[in-house]
Amino acid sequence: MQTQDSINEKQLQITYYKNMEFFKSLNPKLFNALSKAPTLYNLHIDSYGYNVIHIPTQTMQYPLIENNAASKDAPTHKTSMQDTHKELAKNPMKNPQWELFSNHTLTPNAHFINEEKLTITGKLCNDLLRESVKMGVESKSCHIERSKTSQSLESTPLESNANFQLHCNEKQDSILESEICHIERSEISSKTLKQNLDSIKMHPKPCTHPDLVENLESKTTTCHTKPLDEVSNIESNKDISCLHTRTSEDFTHTCKNNNTQNLNLTKDSKNTQQDSIQTQSNLTLYENLIESFCDSKFLPQTNIYGLMGGMFLQELLEKDYQFYSLMIYEEHIDLFRISLYFIDYDKLFKHVGKQSCFIIIKDISFELVSAFLHAKKLTNNFLSLSLTHYTTDNVALLKDFIYKEKKAIMRGWGSFEDELIGLKNACLNLADSKLLSMRPKRVNAPICVIGNGASLDLCIDFLKAYKDSMILLSCGTALKVLRHHGITPDFQIEIERVPYLAEVLQEANLGDIPLIFAQTTDTKACELASEKYGFLRGGSSSAYLDSTYIPLEFSAPFVGNAGVSIASLLGSDVILCGIDCGYIQGYSKHAKHSFYGKEDTGIPKDCFQVESNKNLRVFSNDLFYLSAKNIEQAIKLYKPNSVINLGYGMRFQHTISLNEDDFTLKPIDKEREIAHFKENFTPYKLTLNTKEMLDSLTAFSNALQEILTQDTHTIQDIFNLTQDIFNLLQKSIDDKAMRKSIILLEGSIMHLSYTHLLAQLFAGTTTSLESKILDSGKLGHISSNTHSFDSNAIDCNLANLNLSALKSLDSNQSDPKRYTENTHLIKLKTLYSQGLFSLISSGKKAMESTS
Repeated sequence: MQTQDSINEKQLQITYYKNMEFFKSLNPKLFNALSKAPTLYNLHIDSYGYNVIHIPTQTMQYPLIENNAASKDAPTHKTSMQDTHKELAKNPMKNPQWELFSNHTLTPNAHFINEEKLTITGKLCNDLLRESVKMGVESKSCHIERSKTSQSLESTPLESNANFQLHCNEKQDSILESEICHIERSEISSKTLKQNLDSIKMHPKPCTHPDLVENLESKTTTCHTKPLDEVSNIESNKDISCLHTRTSEDFTHTCKNNNTQNLNLTKDSKNTQQDSIQTQSNLTLYENLIESFCDSKFLPQTNIYGLMGGMFLQELLEKDYQFYSLMIYEEHIDLFRISLYFIDYDKLFKHVGKQSCFIIIKDISFELVSAFLHAKKLTNNFLSLSLTHYTTDNVALLKDFIYKEKKAIMRGWGSFEDELIGLKNACLNLADSKLLSMRPKRVNAPICVIGNGASLDLCIDFLKAYKDSMILLSCGTALKVLRHHGITPDFQIEIERVPYLAEVLQEANLGDIPLIFAQTTDTKACELASEKYGFLRGGSSSAYLDSTYIPLEFSAPFVGNAGVSIASLLGSDVILCGIDCGYIQGYSKHAKHSFYGKEDTGIPKDCFQVESNKNLRVFSNDLFYLSAKNIEQAIKLYKPNSVINLGYGMRFQHTISLNEDDFTLKPIDKEREIAHFKENFTPYKLTLNTKEMLDSLTAFSNALQEILTQDTHTIQDIFNLTQDIFNLLQKSIDDKAMRKSIILLEGSIMHLSYTHLLAQLFAGTTTSLESKILDSGKLGHISSNTHSFDSNAIDCNLANLNLSALKSLDSNQSDPKRYTENTHLIKLKTLYSQGLFSLISSGKKAMESTS
C-alpha cells in the first residue's frame, strides 16, 4: 500500500515530466539545459517536508529549528518551505510580502491635466476623472462589505497627497520590519529525489509563445547604472544563502506610489473645489482600485525575482488567479529546474495574457526586457506587483532597469494640441525650404554637439582650443553660453514649438549663424535666420506628410537629441559637450550665463541615480532617461566611426568617455567641410494630401468602433480593451499611409485611454468574474449606428452618442449593488468612447483647415 508521502513524490515526478515535455516543445535549448544533472541546487525531501539544498555546502535555503546538519530529521520550523509559500499565495494585492508599484500617485488629483494648456485633451481626461471620483464616493456604501477585507490598508482619512504619501511610507516601513518578508536560511545535510520517469507518458499541449522565453545562453548586456565590469552572476560554487536579503534600499521604488512630475499634469486653479473633494476621498478611491483586482482574482503586470520552488505560484493558479503579464527571473538553471516539480507551466501560460509570460534564467537581455514592457505600453506600466525571494547583483540590475524603463515609457506621449501646432508650423516651414536629403553624405570632419548641461562649463577650454578642427552644433539655449565665451557655433539647432522661442534666440544673438530647424519649430523663430536648413523630426505627425522622405529618428524629446542624431548621421565622428541628461550633484541644471540665469543646485525629488560619465554623481528623471535612451538608439542606428563624450553627466552606451587631454584632433579644411555639410540639404516644397489623411481617419474610426463594441464586464476586460486600442494605434502608425493622421491623435488617445483605465478602477465599477450579470447585447452597448463615422457627418454622430446603454438596462435583472456598479462601468466607457470620437472630429477639422 502506498503512503501519502510516496503518492506526493510520484505526483512531483509526474509534474516534472509534464513540464519537461512542455519545454521540449517550447524551447529545445532550455530543455537540453534542464536535462543536465544539478550541480548547485536541488530539491530536498525528508519526512518533514520539502526544501532547497545548496549542494556544494550542504546548506538548506529554508530554515529548521536548529541550524546544523546533525538535526536533519528534526521537525521543520513553521517558516519552512511549505508554510512560507502558503503565506506567499495569499492575495498578492493585500499581501505585505508582495510589493506594489505605480508610476504615479494612485489618487485622481495627481492625474488632472491643465485645461488651459491642453484644452481638448485636458477636458476629455478630466471629465472622466471627475465622473469616476463622483462614482467612487457615492458607491462607498456599496463597497463596505468588500472593504472589510482591506483592513491591512490602514484606512486612515487622508487630507492631502502628502498625507497619502506618508501613509504609503508608513505602510512600507511596517512591511520592512516584518520578519516574514525574508527567507531565513540554515544548514542541513542533503537528500536528492530519485527520478524514474521512463514509464510515464504524458504529452501536454505545446505552448504557442516560444519567443517570450529567453534563450538560456542569451548575451548579457548592461543598463546605465553600472559599468560593464560590475555586472556579475552567481559563481559556480556560490550559495545564495550568503547573499544579502531585502533591505529598505531594495524597496525605494516599491510599496510607494511615486509622484512623478508629469508635463502638463498640474492642478487647475479653477478646479479647487473638485480637488478638495478628491483629496478627502483619496483612500476610498485607492481601496476601490485595490478591490477591483482582489474581487476579480486578476493581477496586473507581475515580476517574480526568484521562484525558490514556486509552490506559491502553483497555489495561485489553483485558486484561478489570472496574470495580465508575468516576468520570472531565476538566477540559476538549477533553481528553475526545482520549480518544475511544483508548477504546471502549461497551466501557467494559459493563466497569463497572450504572449505575456517572460522567463529569464541567469543572463539578462535588457533589450528583450524593454521590448516586453513596451509591447503593452499602457497596461504593463501604470501598476505592477513584484516578489523578491533573494537579492543578487543581477536582480538589483534588473529591478533598477525595469523601474527606470517604466518611468521612461510613460513619458514623451505628446498631445493633439502640441501635434496640431507642429502640423501648422510644418505647413509654413516646409512651403519653400532646404530639407535634409534622403541620401546624405558624411563630411570628413568630427561634429561637436553642444548642449546646455552644467558640464558645458567644464568643456569651454576644449571648445576654444579645437573650434577650427570640428563643426560646432549649438543646441537650443547653449547658444547664449557660447556667445558669452566668445565662441561662434557653425550651426544653431532648434526643435521647439513654443511661441517665445524667437525672443530666446534674439536674446542669445543668433545673428548670421545658420539655423537647422525641425519642421515643427515655431515659425517666427525660423524667420529670424538669414540662412536655414530643415529636417523632419521623427515621431511627430508632420514628419510623415511626405511619404517619400525619411525623417530623422530619435531627434526628441530635447534639442540635444536632434543634435546627436544629425551629427551621427553626417559626421565622421561625434563629440558630446554638455549633453548631460541629468543633474550633476553640486551643480545647477544648466551651464552658467545661459537663458535660465542663476539656478538652484538641489536634486529634484523625482530623480534617481544613474551611471556617471566621469567621477561626479549624476541623477536623472524619467524624461532625461528617455532622452538618454534615444541618444543611444541614434548612435546605434546611424553608426558614426566613434562618439566621444567629454561631459560629466550621464554615461551613454556606444560612447567613449574621455577627458580633453586624452586625444587630439587633426586639422581640417573647415570651410570645405561646412560646404559639404550644407550640400546634404536640398530644395523642397511640401505638397499636402488632405484626402489621404481624412481617409486614414475614416479607416481608423471604423476599426476603433469595432473594438469599442466588445463586451466589457470585468477589470480584465477593461485591460484588454485598453490594449486592443493601443494595438490599433501601433498598427495604424506602422502603415505609411495612415501614420501622418494617427500620430496627430496618438498622444491624446494614450492619455485618454490611460485615464479611462484609472477612472474605472477609482470608481470601483468592476465586479468578480462570476458577476457577468448583463447580457452581451446590453453591457457596454455601443451600436454601430451610434459610432458610425463619416468624414462629413462625424459631428452629427457625436451628438447622437449617448448613454442609451444605461437607458436600456432592466433593474430587475440584478440586485441594486451590481446594477449600480455595472451602469457606472458603462457610463465611463461611454464617456471614453465619446472622447475618442471627439478627438477624431477635432483631427478632421484640423486637417481640413490646413488644406
